[in-house]
Amino acid sequence: MILDDALGDSDPTRLKRLAPAFAAAAALAQVVIMTSTPDRYRQLGNVTLVRLGPS
Repeated sequence: MILDDALGDSDPTRLKRLAPAFAAAAALAQVVIMTSTPDRYRQLGNVTLVRLGPS
């Protein structure tokens, strides 16, 4: 599953409620979330952060 900052306007509470859905999807397939604000997804837990371009 690839999400290109599809949840960019979501508030932190909504992202926290979606974390279990991301975890369930990640158990079955690779999940890639592209975002300019990776800190918003810290509650997802065991993730690999890959920075693209200048940091």
